[in-house]
Amino acid sequence: MALATQISAAFRKVNTALAAIWADKQDVLGYVPEDVAAKNQPNGYPGLTGDGVLSTAVLPALALTATFEVADEAAMLALVAQPGDVAIRQDQNRTYIMAAEPASELASWKWLKTPTDLVLAVAGLTGTITAAALKTAIGMPIKATAAVLRALTNDADYLTAKSVADAAALVPLVDAPTIAIDLALGSNFEVTLGGNRTLGAPANAKPGVPFSVLIKQPATGGPFNLAYHPNLMPFGVTPSVSTTPGAVDLLTGFPETVAKIRFTLVRGGAA
Repeated sequence: MALATQISAAFRKVNTALAAIWADKQDVLGYVPEDVAAKNQPNGYPGLTGDGVLSTAVLPALALTATFEVADEAAMLALVAQPGDVAIRQDQNRTYIMAAEPASELASWKWLKTPTDLVLAVAGLTGTITAAALKTAIGMPIKATAAVLRALTNDADYLTAKSVADAAALVPLVDAPTIAIDLALGSNFEVTLGGNRTLGAPANAKPGVPFSVLIKQPATGGPFNLAYHPNLMPFGVTPSVSTTPGAVDLLTGFPETVAKIRFTLVRGGAA
């Protein structure tokens, strides 16, 4: 009887001790708790700030895009850059973005292409379009050049004061035994006689369109005579040129037909 009492008393002591231990335990959590020692530590877990956001202390460095303006490929590949950075190439007028590392390799850079803005055609013209071609295509008149005015064949180009003055400029004739004169090259000419000469029949004469020739004696070595092609028909007696050294005479011609050129000669102008 005494042994049974002792065993019962012992069990009561154990139960009392276990009850005290169990009283310090919490209910089942329903999840696996984190070790607070691993908070904000490598291979641990990030904690939140009082605002409920991640602390910048646990965030990696942010990749902010930088823009570089470089002279050429070599300068671009020498950049200290990271993916997302942009390089503007001055030699190509192109922009590249770094897509991968390293920045020193051309394959890491991708060309940012833009839509083409080239004009495919204008007024039916393609390729390189000149101002003259465009004006012709849209029916706009073009300024007549001196050569066009002298040729007297163009009926579309417009005149300017300068083009008229250019067309009227003196055209030197080549001194030769027969002095050739082409009225498609000008309307005012000059020649210095280098010997006894014949003034040839004017080519490309336009009836009613006059012309003039300054005929000069050389300062030394002359004087020389000038004869005229049969198509050149003087008003009155066939005139002779001045024989004074350095003298300047003015022959004025008036085409009656392409083969009949009336002319006068004013003699004795000073050099």
